[in-house]
Order: sequence, then C-alpha cells, then structure tokens
Amino acid sequence: MVLHRFASKASLDGWTGAPVGAAAITTDTGIEYRRIAGGWARITPWWGAAFGVANYYVYGGTWPIATLNVPADPGPRIAQVSCVLRVDKFQPHPATFVNIMCGATNIAQTDIPPEQDTTPIAGNFHQYYVTMSALMQVPTAGMAIVLQVAFTGSGGQYVMIQGAVPQTRLDAVVLPSRLG
Repeated sequence: MVLHRFASKASLDGWTGAPVGAAAITTDTGIEYRRIAGGWARITPWWGAAFGVANYYVYGGTWPIATLNVPADPGPRIAQVSCVLRVDKFQPHPATFVNIMCGATNIAQTDIPPEQDTTPIAGNFHQYYVTMSALMQVPTAGMAIVLQVAFTGSGGQYVMIQGAVPQTRLDAVVLPSRLG
C-alpha cells in the first residue's frame, strides 16, 4: 500500500483525481486520510476536551456548561463522549438533571434527587459528582456537530455548578466507523 504525503490538508484536497481507497498523510499534522466517494475521510482519531464554566445560583431553565465543536468529515464516524460535573445543591427544590446533548438529541442523562434542606446557610449544600459517558454514531457524515453538557432545573433552586478543573469537563474521541 502506498501512503501519499502532502504538506497540508489544503494540498491534499487539491488532489481531486485520487481514486477511492487511496491513502494519504499530511506532514504538517501527521493526520492520515483515506479517499471515499464523498472526499477525504480522516482515519486518525479526532479528540477534544472542553472545561466547563461556573454558574452560581442557577435558577430555572437549561444552562449550557461545556461545549465541543466536532469538525466535519465526509466519512461515517462514531464518538465516545464523557463528562464529569460537580453540582452543589441547597435549599429545598425538586429533582434536577444533567444531559449530554448532540445538537438537539439527548445522548446521556443523569438525574439528581430533590433536596429537603430548608437552611440556606452558605456552605450547607449537598455535593453531587455527575459522571456520564455515551457511545454514539455521529448523525451526519460531512457535517460538523456540537456536543454540549447542560444542567436543567426548575425555578427557585439554589445550585452552584463548579467550573474549575477537574470539576467540570467534557471529552470526546471521534473515530471512523467504517469506510467506503
């Protein structure tokens, strides 16, 4: 098998007459590609990590915590997505939940139970460490996707989302699922 070398992805994209099945590598990044009917599909896994933002005294609604933008690729892909999130809850309120979303699709969810405390004293809170992971087929080849961790709760809640490392983090590894 021949592995063609190109200085960059732009120079690789310039090889428009490449036959399906051709293999290439870009020397500036060391990323390997394979030619499929839709273009050059990435063989080397893509990975990304995003650290969360702190949200103090979250009230009702859905609050994005961490977001990853996965670049487009013409090949079919699978993604291993995981997150860790620290949630501090105090004062009585109903259950809340944390989701990992791919666009508008929920791919993982963890429920956090309701609190019964009635004392709003600083430091008097319950800590929950939410960890989740999901393996998913990336929905559309050739399109970028957005992965996001979001916290959802109802009004009147007193919740702190910790943003410091390692208390909030979203990770993803994207691999080709098949080629051709």
